[in-house]
Amino acid sequence: DITVIPCCVDNKRFDRDSGSAGMLREKYKLSGKFVFLYIGSVGTWYLLDEMLDFFIAARNAIRSAHFLVLTHIDQEMVRRACERKHISPDEVTVSCAPFQEMPAHIAMADAGIFFIKPCFSKRSSCPTKYAEYLACGLPVVINAGIGDTDTIVRDRGLGVVVDGFDKSHYDAAVHQLVGLMKDSPAISARCRRAAQELFSLEDGVNKYFNVYRSLPCN
Repeated sequence: DITVIPCCVDNKRFDRDSGSAGMLREKYKLSGKFVFLYIGSVGTWYLLDEMLDFFIAARNAIRSAHFLVLTHIDQEMVRRACERKHISPDEVTVSCAPFQEMPAHIAMADAGIFFIKPCFSKRSSCPTKYAEYLACGLPVVINAGIGDTDTIVRDRGLGVVVDGFDKSHYDAAVHQLVGLMKDSPAISARCRRAAQELFSLEDGVNKYFNVYRSLPCN
């Protein structure tokens, strides 16, 4: 038998209803902004340049767009990439946050983003940040070819999938995202429900337990 255990998220900890989200927006001076959020390390499999190119396309359609990057390492890499792309420091914030504050930081954003190199080893990948975004009610902006993440997003209406790393695909995804966000309460509820149904920590623990229990005793 084969048991599939995806990335898991503690839905009790990661929640859209974080009382600190408003205060964090004030702290980062993000009031009135449409915040695209990326969390975690950059480089290696994660396509920073492509995510910045998507943001450039997004800011042309969403005038209040702002990119918030939360990473404990390689912050200077992010800043240098923004300079290369001629993205103003007023349009991007690079910071970090401890794990216990991460739910509130996610909850203050409007959309979560991650682009991963769609190589062979990632065909069965499911990033933890994906489940954390959804648990906090964030629609996602992702690329195709990473496990079944794109199928889930499309089938459940949880955000947009970029099918190619070029301006035409970015523009199409931005247009779709703007349309989805016209009913942001509904999409937020769908995201939260998907996290509960597909990526629950309790379900993951139970699946692991059942696998161990099924092993023959020596």
